[in-house]
Amino acid sequence: MDDAKKSTEENKELSTTDKKDSKKKKIYKILIAILLLLLFIFLAIFIYFSTHKNENIILSKDAKRFEDTVEAVENQITIDCSKSILYDKENNTGIFSYKNHGDSNQIINLSLEMNEKDLEGSSNAQSSEDNTVIVCESGGILPGYSIDKLRFDKKIPTGMFHARLIIDTYDANTREKTPFGTSIDVSILSID
Repeated sequence: MDDAKKSTEENKELSTTDKKDSKKKKIYKILIAILLLLLFIFLAIFIYFSTHKNENIILSKDAKRFEDTVEAVENQITIDCSKSILYDKENNTGIFSYKNHGDSNQIINLSLEMNEKDLEGSSNAQSSEDNTVIVCESGGILPGYSIDKLRFDKKIPTGMFHARLIIDTYDANTREKTPFGTSIDVSILSID
């Protein structure tokens, strides 16, 4: 009988040990699942913020207020600008006019794009859109403000060149980039 009692006690101990081990395994599995869930959430947040960077605009120092007494209209921009730019080599600026009328609720940023080959000094009337570079940016122009010059980042050789004026829009309240925008063709005249 002693052997039977021993066997029963051993079975109880094994059963208790198995139950404890089983509980430990369940706790470990739950902890691992929670850690994996937290890792997944962190990774999802990281991916979201890295792909949805806010493109906030820095306002132009050259913009000036002009009289414009109209009501703002949502998602409307009026393109009121020069179609040609007179480049001043001495000051590395372009004489140019752009008005962001008060009826807009968008901040405007202008980028001037030229063919890289044109910057090398070959003056030609036709330039392809291969290898284009941004030669200047205006910075944000608030509704009711205008600019009369563009500060160039690159020197423009003597000649007449075609360029593309890219008009990007930013929400006037949040200063975040909007999906609205356009571009127009302009010419640059650079003389000695």
